[in-house]
Amino acid sequence: MSLAEISLRTIAYSIVVIPIVIFVIGAILYHYRPIYRRTVGIVLVTLGSLGIPIFSIVLYISLVRGSSNLGLFLYSSMVAIEVLSFGLGIISLTKRKVPILG
Repeated sequence: MSLAEISLRTIAYSIVVIPIVIFVIGAILYHYRPIYRRTVGIVLVTLGSLGIPIFSIVLYISLVRGSSNLGLFLYSSMVAIEVLSFGLGIISLTKRKVPILG
């Protein structure tokens, strides 16, 4: 295995893992740190609005080319993760009430 294959494989796995990690961290911060809801909302809306078209185009291309079922499942689940990120970002921006602690 060459160095180029290792680096490309790392980039390919990170394209799938990073949106999931961002969504999970955003959901945790939304729930447990309501002070940061505005920031979490801005980040999730921005990344979700960038990811939805990218993964939708990849899903469309894989549908047209007749990709495997695993690929279709992966790309459709990535579109769903991006839609959930975008939705949580919208909810986070509209629900900014911070409970009084103490």
